[in-house]
Amino acid sequence: MNRLQRFLRLHVVVWRFGGEPERILLILMCATVYLLFPGIAIWLWLIGRTLSIPLEDLVTLSLSLADFFVFFFALAIALFTKDSVGELLRLGQFPTPAHEAATREYLEYLQNHGTHGRLPGATRWAFELWAVFYGLVLLGVAFGLWVLPFLGHVTPLVFLAINAPIVLGCWRLSVKRTPIIYGRPDAEGNRLWEKFARRP
Repeated sequence: MNRLQRFLRLHVVVWRFGGEPERILLILMCATVYLLFPGIAIWLWLIGRTLSIPLEDLVTLSLSLADFFVFFFALAIALFTKDSVGELLRLGQFPTPAHEAATREYLEYLQNHGTHGRLPGATRWAFELWAVFYGLVLLGVAFGLWVLPFLGHVTPLVFLAINAPIVLGCWRLSVKRTPIIYGRPDAEGNRLWEKFARRP
């Protein structure tokens, strides 16, 4: 199976074997990755050049969009339930024995310690992160429209001073709420040894 087939099958399995929360999260992920990001890039290429958009606007918007990549792991892990993970293993979705071994261990964790087959706390946190992400994107747009005329060239720096602590705080909360996927023990002392064997 080539990479494209695995990539497409991943989406299908998440949709078929996930519940309503996972489907909503998948729609949010696909809309962001396949529509929002390309849409902004195409808009800037076709229209943005003729509008003479200030560089400070573009930098500020780019900073807000970059938050997605900080949140990605926590957003992505919430897509998977024990049923979808089990199906992916059955289909031989993982390219190496190491990936498969780590996934089998994670499946066992979901079966023994999950909440309704989900990683405890991950689903709610993912929805909260999506709200934070789009809130910061809207804030970045607002900075470009209304704050830039007052602050000028320092607008991206002011936005960064607001954005960075929020993003750092969210990352720390991700580690606190779902420690198991960051190589740390959960509240009961369980760890994923296969995936994080090289971590102290």
